[in-house]
Amino acid sequence: MGTLLDIIYNRSPVFIQNIMTSGYGYLIKSRRYGGNFSRFLANIEKSQYLSSEELKQLQLNKLHIMLMHAYENVPYYSKLFKKLQLRPNDIKDIRDLGKIPILEKEAVRDNPEEFRARNISKLEILKYATGGTTGTPLTIYLTRETLQYNYAMYESRCRRWAGVKLGERTATFLGKRVVPTGTVSPPFWRYNKALNQVYFSSFHMSEKNLFYYIQALKKFQPRIVVGYVSTIYTLAKYMADYGVKGIKPKAILVSSETLFDWQKRLIELQFGCRVFNAYSQAEYAGFISECEHGGLHISPEYGIIEFIGDNSSKQMICTGLFNFAMPFIRYRTCDVAIPMDKKCACGRDLALVKSIEGRSDDMLVTPDGSMISPASMSLAFEFAKNIKEVQIIQDSPEKITLRIVRKPSYSQFNHNFIIDEVQRRLGSSIRIESEFVEKIPRTRIGKFRFIVSNLGKT
Repeated sequence: MGTLLDIIYNRSPVFIQNIMTSGYGYLIKSRRYGGNFSRFLANIEKSQYLSSEELKQLQLNKLHIMLMHAYENVPYYSKLFKKLQLRPNDIKDIRDLGKIPILEKEAVRDNPEEFRARNISKLEILKYATGGTTGTPLTIYLTRETLQYNYAMYESRCRRWAGVKLGERTATFLGKRVVPTGTVSPPFWRYNKALNQVYFSSFHMSEKNLFYYIQALKKFQPRIVVGYVSTIYTLAKYMADYGVKGIKPKAILVSSETLFDWQKRLIELQFGCRVFNAYSQAEYAGFISECEHGGLHISPEYGIIEFIGDNSSKQMICTGLFNFAMPFIRYRTCDVAIPMDKKCACGRDLALVKSIEGRSDDMLVTPDGSMISPASMSLAFEFAKNIKEVQIIQDSPEKITLRIVRKPSYSQFNHNFIIDEVQRRLGSSIRIESEFVEKIPRTRIGKFRFIVSNLGKT
């Protein structure tokens, strides 16, 4: 919605906001699920059962098409290939991608027009901005077909793998500001009739307001709950603290933040259903999702993921295979995962990762240069008592600051326990300071960052 629509929306009564939310829902429903969506979905449903060799050939064919398109129609790649004296046909195998330098986010941010395909009319191109979790958002160009392919992949390898489907009652907890910021009384949610969805605000989830969220969930009884990890975990923790029962979805789908094992256990216990994890980016370059047997599978038809680095946790370099409006080739995502060479019990030949670790710039660095992942650090707080939330800030290799949101019963014993657990993982060479805060700020789109590293930033 544009600025004028935002003003009208924010000043309208709730029933008008519901109508506007539903109207916008019908628009995005047409964009996402119209056109070639059904054809894409049918193809993706079939290709998940191809052999590894067939998947490899399918991926290579798509790569050759994308490289030729980028070379002929995208200014940045036309110049780059000529400078390197490289032609698309020189990339005969996935391993040959190493002949192309890694694409850094700054190059795209500084000149997005250089990455826009000239053979696609501007009238056909949709323009979006990424969430900008850690900095200035990127401008992303795409077409309706790009959206439809993306959501066909989500339908097949997120919803259907979780045993649910498009159109079932959905409670969504993401970063869209559907409720005006200054709202102090319920409802803190709006209804989207187009997608049979209640969109809950992630920006009003205070201890006082969570009671109303729970009552709304009980009334709506969603079949599917979708959201950021931190928001769903906040709900599960409230349910555990107050003995809330009676909300029984079929599946919970989380993404956009690192899912820690202890969070997954509590969410599944409180909601009585499976949590399914997934990973993708607004740049449409790589897709990982969890199957019914718990395997985190890479979807090779969506994009190529290269894993680089000397540790078990490796950076993901992604090449998108379907957004012809703005190709991302060997793009450094700054996200980290642990690949694994193993076959899943589900029987599919889709490659696996052991875990999705988070962002590389959300790693802690010790004075000796060791990198500590968010997943490892999260275990320091698994058994911590009487805290609502905690965030780790690192401004130098010699010091971290813990931001802690306390419960009233928080004691010195609880504090000493946390400091000891953190120190045990980082060693004695790092000084630990702490500050108590009323709340931990989210990013502008409502995401929670467990670790904020300011190393190397000016």
